[in-house]
Order: sequence, then C-alpha cells, then structure tokens
Amino acid sequence: MIKAVIFDFAGVIVGEGYWNWLYKNILDISQKEIHFMDLSKKVDSTEISTQELLLELSKASGKDTAQIEKEMFSMFTLNTQLLNYISHLHKKYKTGFLSNFPREWKEKLFEMYHLPKYFDVTVVSTEVGGAIKPEPEIYKIIVKRLEVKPEESIFIDDRKSNIEGAENVGMKGIIFKSNEQIIKDLKVFGVEI
Repeated sequence: MIKAVIFDFAGVIVGEGYWNWLYKNILDISQKEIHFMDLSKKVDSTEISTQELLLELSKASGKDTAQIEKEMFSMFTLNTQLLNYISHLHKKYKTGFLSNFPREWKEKLFEMYHLPKYFDVTVVSTEVGGAIKPEPEIYKIIVKRLEVKPEESIFIDDRKSNIEGAENVGMKGIIFKSNEQIIKDLKVFGVEI
C-alpha cells in the first residue's frame, strides 16, 4: 500500500530553469552539455558553491552573475496545476520533496511560491552532505524521514536515471511527462485524491 508520494523539483514542480537558461544564453551549448552537466552535479553535491557556478556561467555567457540568477529564476515557473493536485494528495498521503538543488535557491523559491505547506519532508542534495540522485543514499534519507518503507512510496522525476535510482532501493517510480499522465499513473498504483 502506498503511503507517500515524493516529487522532484526542477522539471516537475517548477520549470527547468538551469537548462532552459543555458539553451537560451550559451550559443554552442550542444558542444558543451557535458561541461554544464558536470557543473550542475558539482553544485548539487556541494563540490562548488552557487556563486562559483554563477561565475562559470558568467564567463561562458558574458552576463553578470546577478543578471544570470534573475533570468534563471524567471524560468523556474510554477506548475500550479500539479501543485493543486499535491495539495489534495497531501490530505490522504505523506508528500515529499526530493531534489538535487542548491539550498539557497530552494529557500528562495520555497518562499516565493509558498511551498513548505505542501510537503511533510523536503530533502535537497546540498542539505544532506551532497548525496545526489541517483545515488541510493538520498532516497534512503527521504523514506526514513517520511517514516515509510521504500516500497510504500512513489517517486516522480523527469529523468529516467533518477527513477531507476529510486527503484533500485525498492521505491516505485514514475517518469514525469505531463500532469495528466502523473495522475493517471498514480491511479495505477492505487493513489487517488
């Protein structure tokens, strides 16, 4: 029986700000994707700070760091339809938030969009010693904090590798493609509001 539904952040609850910004602002991004993916992993695992990331983006784009952050934040658009669904889901199930994401950006966006009320537990890579999806440790942390067994939880993410990571520790997984598809897939697992 499912007791908890856990959601990724960028690409699910909000638009994908980092990659959308890169594709809009870095001319030869297709040749540099691996470099920017590596930078993303480094900031998510606390190997570098968000300021160091922004400095790298500034060098690559010619824009100043404050402008980059402002533009990126404008791309983290809220999926209000999904959030409305989560608010109803939260009345019957435990809800979790699991993301590879810089702590200070998460805090700003949580305040901006009033997100804390939707989740029983939030786990962000930069707040748990840099454990990142799809590493097993981060999934184990969230189910422990939600006080559920892995098999009693479903994880929703827009990346297949992150779903596979969740499934490797015994969680159920759903790849996010659309709001309608998520609601339909959750029903398959017996989750309804």
